[in-house]
Amino acid sequence: MRNLLLLLGLMVLTCFLGSTSAALASGYADANDAVLAHKAGKLDLALKLYTKALDSGELDTASSIQPFCFNNRGMIFAARGEYDKAIKDFSSSLGMDANFETAYFNRGSALMEKGELDKAMADFNKAIDIKNDYAKAYRNRGTVWRIKLKFAKAAQDYSKAIEFDPDDEESYYSRGVAYLNLGEFDKSIADFNKSITLNPNMREAYLHRGEAWMKKGDESKGQKDFDKARSLEKTTKK
Repeated sequence: MRNLLLLLGLMVLTCFLGSTSAALASGYADANDAVLAHKAGKLDLALKLYTKALDSGELDTASSIQPFCFNNRGMIFAARGEYDKAIKDFSSSLGMDANFETAYFNRGSALMEKGELDKAMADFNKAIDIKNDYAKAYRNRGTVWRIKLKFAKAAQDYSKAIEFDPDDEESYYSRGVAYLNLGEFDKSIADFNKSITLNPNMREAYLHRGEAWMKKGDESKGQKDFDKARSLEKTTKK
């Protein structure tokens, strides 16, 4: 799922292995191997290893290891569309570390995919409370506002996301959609321009920029953008 953030904090596990007892080492090794597999895109193997590490009973409950494992396993479930399992893992992570902003973000993203918008909003709020420059949390909260048809609030959150991550094409695109719905066509076109500059293959940006041009009465530019969006769609399907 595009909105979920892969947190590879478990890479530091290798430094713990030399200082733990032999009884603990296998659980840490499984967790570390899980992260390596996760990073390599071997999700089936990573899932198996995260589960093995968590079920081993060998991980130190006083450290951040278990919350990371639950969070990362939850991301795999979410990537597969198994949102209930993902939410359960993110909640387990937060039960062990109530200040783990990434787990709030990830749970909020999974809840948003399920259409549980108020719960998602609460999680994005919490993530931002903990980390006030969390660009992706502002962006996803903006998307919740946009789904709720609160386009002015959505634009405000997308602007905060851009402030903290000025190279994120998704935030420019999303703010452009908000401005389009507010009837601010020049602003929307400017945002779609920026999004396309950052990602020339973003079909949706051409499509919505075309819509903005049409609403401004420039059918020629609008049709040109629609044609570009259509060509990108054909390229993607090949």
